[in-house]
Amino acid sequence: MQKRLMQELKLLDKCTSIKDGVFEVSLVNDNLFEWDVMLHKFDPDTLIAHDLEMMRRSHGVGSIWLRISFPQNFPFVPPFVRVLAPVVHGGFVLSGGAVCMELLTPDGWSQAYRMESVILQTMSTIGKGQARIVRQVRRPLTDEEAKRSYDHLVRVHKKHGWHTPQPGDG
Repeated sequence: MQKRLMQELKLLDKCTSIKDGVFEVSLVNDNLFEWDVMLHKFDPDTLIAHDLEMMRRSHGVGSIWLRISFPQNFPFVPPFVRVLAPVVHGGFVLSGGAVCMELLTPDGWSQAYRMESVILQTMSTIGKGQARIVRQVRRPLTDEEAKRSYDHLVRVHKKHGWHTPQPGDG
């Protein structure tokens, strides 16, 4: 498992997406099982790209910060992906920041997936799902809240299946 994660990091280090500044990856406290991913360049035609540009102008920061947590039995089960900051609404980002995509569920995951593709798919899902940045937040949401909302959605989709929602339903 550690070997696979090391391999993924090496592949990411060489990937075009990082070289082009689309996103960047770093370990959390040198922990191979916890990655921070900064998403910098979204499709310019998306609402999230517009919101990030507004943030960049007003606050000097215009990126989305993801935390990717890998379970001990990765790559046989998917990682948990959560938006840490800023708070995002829609775009298949649940309360607490968990990202809801079929490929991040046990039934939709394949051990053949590469993390560059997972990160790019996450960016695409957030953008195409019409995500928006929430400018006023009452309090930060916890990992537990994110996992509870994610687990609930997985149960719903397992029972009712996955479908393509109408635009704006993210």
